[in-house]
Amino acid sequence: MFKILIHTVILAFFGLFFSSLPKAAAVESEEGHIGDEEKQSIAALKNQYLPSGTLPLELVLYYALKDNSQMRLIKSELIAKDSASLRAEAALDPVLKVEGSFVRDRSENSGGLFSPTDTKVIKALSSLSKNYTSGTTVFAEWQSQQNQLDFPSVSGPMATFFTADEEFFESRLSFGVRQQLWRNQNGEEIKGAKQAGKHIDLALLKAASGKTEDWVLGVVDLYRNAWLAKEQVLSVMAHAKKQRDFLRVVKIKYRRGTAVRSDLLQIEASLLALENQVRASKKQLLDLWEGLIINLNLPRVLLKLDPMSIPLLLDESAKETELVCGQKQASVPNSAVIESLEEQIKAQEELLKIKKGQTDPSLYIQGQLSGNGINNSLSGSLSEMGKYDHPRVALILGLDMVLNQHGTQADYLDVLKQKTQLEIARSQQNDLLLVNQSSACRQFALLSEQLQGDLDILKKQKQRADLEQERFEVGKIDAYQVIQAENDVISSSFKVNGTRAQLSLTLWQVKKYFNQLAQQIEHIQSQKF
Repeated sequence: MFKILIHTVILAFFGLFFSSLPKAAAVESEEGHIGDEEKQSIAALKNQYLPSGTLPLELVLYYALKDNSQMRLIKSELIAKDSASLRAEAALDPVLKVEGSFVRDRSENSGGLFSPTDTKVIKALSSLSKNYTSGTTVFAEWQSQQNQLDFPSVSGPMATFFTADEEFFESRLSFGVRQQLWRNQNGEEIKGAKQAGKHIDLALLKAASGKTEDWVLGVVDLYRNAWLAKEQVLSVMAHAKKQRDFLRVVKIKYRRGTAVRSDLLQIEASLLALENQVRASKKQLLDLWEGLIINLNLPRVLLKLDPMSIPLLLDESAKETELVCGQKQASVPNSAVIESLEEQIKAQEELLKIKKGQTDPSLYIQGQLSGNGINNSLSGSLSEMGKYDHPRVALILGLDMVLNQHGTQADYLDVLKQKTQLEIARSQQNDLLLVNQSSACRQFALLSEQLQGDLDILKKQKQRADLEQERFEVGKIDAYQVIQAENDVISSSFKVNGTRAQLSLTLWQVKKYFNQLAQQIEHIQSQKF
């Protein structure tokens, strides 16, 4: 009795997640108990969302990749994928400045009668400047202002010797060029920042790709577990059907007096346990199906379908995996994670060059040409300004230098630390990738051989169970030995299903570790189901 209890517990464990009918005689869908109108509705849903009549893994991934909360979260990181490049380009953006002002000045001054007592100035100013990757800055500035000057009033004979109130317009147009001669003389800072920005943006894309691959592997694991649980419950149901057939044989033998009541009771108890198990697993199946649909954001209408009526298909492309593993000693592309780290390292290298260059003094030469016009009218001042009859030329040589360079040195060390840590992380990921590649290929070889062995064991256990039943029918053994043989069959069946499910997951792991999963994902997303 202890052995019977153990086998009953094993059956209950493997049938936990899926269901069958209230009676374990056969696999029967609930669709058999609904009306014709609802049958037509269910058939229409299958045609629309399951065009092949099955729910293959690629279709699940297609729906999940299309609109899933986790995928939306990963894609949200790509919103800022161009931010680093744009931030570097900002140094080359033209800068436009427009300013208008009004100033009234009634300050007391020491000029006496020759100084204005009230000054009103209305000024408009506009400037445009732009930096280039050559280390050159070009700028232009236009300025016009209206001046009203009020002088002290003087009467009498001396009035003709004093300045009267004045109002005039002045306009000025200037052009200038500044060229760096030492630090950033060829625009190294801007060019380096642009390159670093491109590497950072590409690193973000690679990181998102790596996260997508990890998430897809998780979906594959969920799917193969669902397939495994369904196959296990089908095995339990087939086992129950065979026990039901065997029960009929024992009842006949019992009525003839060639079987004892203990055999009959033992088989009935075992069958009742199986029927209780499949009834309980029905609820578990519906809970799992609902979680699968909702969590992966698959079409909610699939909740109306009976999951036991939907075939699930494993990926068993073993030949392709065998070829990949056979070439694993050759040069293998890096994983998305390693590629992301390499792009970040390249960005840090560009930043190090920038920080090192910033320790140089800023030596520059600047040339500027201006022309102005003064007239009683605005148009007159603009006309005179445009003729450049009154030019002003300036040539400036300047030097800016920060002493001690503490801030620049600190920034350099921060970047150097970041680069060093990234290089260590890349080395660790390289080692991990090699380990994962070898481990996955060994796992594939092991499971391939194990599956063949499990299939052979299952075949022999089925033959044994048939022979044990024949021996029981001729009275050579009791019912317990037949039940034991059938339990060994179902255990072997569970082992075969488990090996097949694990082998399917290993195939996808090999794709990831040999950098083939990204292409597979792109292929799935481009499909039209």
